[in-house]
Amino acid sequence: MLKYSSAFVLLSSLFIHGLAHAAVEVRDFSPQGEVRKVNQATAIFNVDMVKMGDAEAPAPFDIDCPVSGEGRWQDSRTWVYRMSSKLDAGAQCQFTPRRDLKSLDGEAYAGTAPFRFSMAGPWLKHVLPFAYNPIEEDQVFIVETAFAIKPQSVEQHAWCAPEGVSERIPVRVLSTTQLKTALDKLRSADAAHAVGLRCQRPLAPGSRMQLVWDAGIESQQGGKSTQRESVTYEVRPVFRAELSCTRERPNAPCSPLSDIELRFSESVSLAQLEQIRLVGAGKSQAPMEISPASARKRQAQRPGAASYRVAEQDQLISVQFKGPFKPDAAYQLTLPANLHDASGRTLSNAN
Repeated sequence: MLKYSSAFVLLSSLFIHGLAHAAVEVRDFSPQGEVRKVNQATAIFNVDMVKMGDAEAPAPFDIDCPVSGEGRWQDSRTWVYRMSSKLDAGAQCQFTPRRDLKSLDGEAYAGTAPFRFSMAGPWLKHVLPFAYNPIEEDQVFIVETAFAIKPQSVEQHAWCAPEGVSERIPVRVLSTTQLKTALDKLRSADAAHAVGLRCQRPLAPGSRMQLVWDAGIESQQGGKSTQRESVTYEVRPVFRAELSCTRERPNAPCSPLSDIELRFSESVSLAQLEQIRLVGAGKSQAPMEISPASARKRQAQRPGAASYRVAEQDQLISVQFKGPFKPDAAYQLTLPANLHDASGRTLSNAN
């Protein structure tokens, strides 16, 4: 029994000695590769590298980075390097293990490969309108990036891609004045690094398209985007109007007792809507919806009359004509000349 006990003690001692001199490794280093946000680098070793509490011990790496920073040991195995400022697009930081790097027990670090990360080039941080929102045929897009960018690189490496068509429609970057106007229209505050752009020709109504932000778009400091990104949108349909009413069955005439509704695909100014007339059976009928000014005028002329509704907005998408109507009579809808929506488009089915 004594011989076996001695052997056990010897083997145990060798095992403990082996643990004490385990190979020094960096268990984790972050970040690595291309990043979009970084303010510090962290290295975690598998063994104790410094005494606990010795935060000012020498750094384990030789650092090559365009921005300065400060390194500290958070504990005996964790070293953190905090940057004093942000990296510009495309900037790279490299951390190379020092040749004399050793653990607290004197075991040398055998690795030589450096750890690297770089700031991504100008990416799509924020885009207006939001993805999949309906857009106009000549829509202005506001792109916000994390860096100031060179406008000419946007015109070279961004484009509009209509769905189902193998075509790249170039984009045109807006001037500073045009950008401010577009931001005001979208009710958006000025963005620090925003660029406005639009497709160089109108998009087809009712189609789908992508705004493509490709690799190669360059920051003012020279950093370039390395990935292709895109945002998908639906182009609004053509501007049209439709009449609807209550029917006893499909394709039957309108019930003479029901109201008739005229609905538009886009909003129309109330001033134009008040000029629409439904003519037939010897009379001309105006829509029920009228402006507050028109309501006051009617009240003055016909006190107590209530065959109208005061519109709360100056842009509407529908109006109604109050029934009943004469049975079996023919009615014709008359519209003001050049009736248009808020964007200036005339009706596609006016005739």
